[in-house]
Amino acid sequence: MHNIKVKTLGAVLAAFTTLNSHAAETPETGEGTLFRSLFGDTLEKDYGIQVTGLFDVAYSRNNQSTQNERQDGLSNLPVAGFADEGLEWGSLHLFVDKALKSDMVPRITPLPGPKPSEASFGFTIETNYGRNAQFARTYGWDMHWDVNSPGDDNLEKAKRDKQKFLAVPNIAATAYVPYGPGVTAMAGIFGPAIGYEIPPNIRAARNPFASKTYAFVSEPGTVAGVLLGTRLYNSESSIFGAELGVVQGWNNLRDNNDEKSLMGALRWRTADMQTSTPLERTHW
Repeated sequence: MHNIKVKTLGAVLAAFTTLNSHAAETPETGEGTLFRSLFGDTLEKDYGIQVTGLFDVAYSRNNQSTQNERQDGLSNLPVAGFADEGLEWGSLHLFVDKALKSDMVPRITPLPGPKPSEASFGFTIETNYGRNAQFARTYGWDMHWDVNSPGDDNLEKAKRDKQKFLAVPNIAATAYVPYGPGVTAMAGIFGPAIGYEIPPNIRAARNPFASKTYAFVSEPGTVAGVLLGTRLYNSESSIFGAELGVVQGWNNLRDNNDEKSLMGALRWRTADMQTSTPLERTHW
């Protein structure tokens, strides 16, 4: 299968924007160039808000499906990421982010350097339109928006028509307060960033490829709740942080029981940000 990945605006979440700003200087990558060229850089320079995007499109064929199966969607299954044969509009992402000034990137990593002494507030918003957005939706949120009809209730029709869907898998507020070692908070609907296959496939992702391994279908896509984090140790050689969150369901705002779920992580990195060892855990 041959994949062609096209990045129109470039893409980076607020978390990774913060991560890159604390790491060693890197060459200009171009994320947000199209938006700045059209609307100027006032939003980014004056308010710290970055608007970026990512477009994934692919052409693929396999030697197992029949001609009739090929005309419908999902004939590449169990391949994850691009399940349709032929030319597929996989996903068009739009990101609007205001990064935190903190010593911890929520869901990602602690950061080296001195603890910021002032409070900071931010947000992250991601929209996704395309075939892959069908599996990025959250029940009770964007699952049954009108734009996703009729395929939201008729999966076979969505498959036959290769229907595109609209999802908003990340919409959350973030905050940092310089209390104790410094505490970060994230609240809203967001990807838990647990596992290897963490969407979307931006430049700084663990797997930046548009196609995914089978692990992708077994990991939670979105949760809703609150996640707290703090940097516990900071030295010239290494840094260590911890996170704990209380969330609702798994891709679902309407859980089928009355209990909340817990998620947490211990994250160690070398101070040069080149080596890391995360230990992530969930209890549903």
